[in-house]
Amino acid sequence: MIDRQQMSARYEASRNDFLEAITAAGGALRHYRHPLTGPSGEPLFLDLGVLGNTQAKKLIFIASGTHGIEGYLGSELQTALLSSALFEQFLCSNLIVFVHGVNPFGMAWHRRVNEHNVDLNRNFIDFSQQLPFNEEYDLLSEAVNPIQFEPENIVEAKQKMTEFVEQHGVMRYIKALSGGQYHFPEGVQYGGQQAQWSTARLNDIWDEYVPQKNLVLNIDLHSGLGDRGEGVIMINGDDNESRIQRVQGCWEGILLSPPPKADDFIMTGVLGHCLESKFPTIEVVAAVLEFGTEDMQQVASAMIADNWLQHHGDVDSDKGQRIKQQILDAFYIDDDHYRAQVYKRTEEVIRAALKLSI
Repeated sequence: MIDRQQMSARYEASRNDFLEAITAAGGALRHYRHPLTGPSGEPLFLDLGVLGNTQAKKLIFIASGTHGIEGYLGSELQTALLSSALFEQFLCSNLIVFVHGVNPFGMAWHRRVNEHNVDLNRNFIDFSQQLPFNEEYDLLSEAVNPIQFEPENIVEAKQKMTEFVEQHGVMRYIKALSGGQYHFPEGVQYGGQQAQWSTARLNDIWDEYVPQKNLVLNIDLHSGLGDRGEGVIMINGDDNESRIQRVQGCWEGILLSPPPKADDFIMTGVLGHCLESKFPTIEVVAAVLEFGTEDMQQVASAMIADNWLQHHGDVDSDKGQRIKQQILDAFYIDDDHYRAQVYKRTEEVIRAALKLSI
């Protein structure tokens, strides 16, 4: 079980470890204070740590916490990278920008989403246009957003999800639950009705650092999807694109998904496509480095439970504290063997990015 004080302590310790590591590495720091506070009233920040040559033509972003609670693994990886000697021989040819706690509210409050229940990785769309409608989500909405959350309700919800997969297949299930939706503000996977605080801050950061570069790699650290401890690089694009061919020669284990304009594109409003399309004359590759934790059903159940807690429960109750432990366990594995495994993979990916020539 996790209470407010424990959530706050974890957030502050994670952030302080990162700040100490970037300072010890000789990096420059900048802080963006969030307008809201954490579980114990502590201030919240999106932090930047900058290493390397500002005049270099290659830029590497290494980000954590886009999905709030996933930032605990991401932050550990950022801190471990900074505490190693990995960057020393590459500082002249690279500008490296660490983005820590993209969604500081979700990170501190142990939520995957932000203060408005928005999944930031579905928030990067043009809100002046008609919002997309996720028909598959509509079919599952009642199951994934229960009003009551007793054992029998959980069993019923799991049964409905299982039946959906049996009837419609895994890909439609993934699109339903992960594709993003914009019409159920209290539902899971909500993309919002307007750009969020974190979305605006990232755009500010991109506008400052990306222009005048020839090659930009954005490596966004995530957890909760895939086989336990395995790190898969996820990129949207086509094999015929030169930018994709460049990184295919650099990284192993790339899961290449259809480009956003393809008919079978699964997810809307993702960060990576926004960054890539924002700078059409610059070669930009936005990658998610995703580490598996628990099985998909367990992770989905934790997200559903936390969403119920936010809208219908009490975070200070015994049930609320158990749910906070449940969602932490779904996205963060507190095990030294797991840490070593995911760090090894992360270092491989970052080292290859640093060595990549323009």
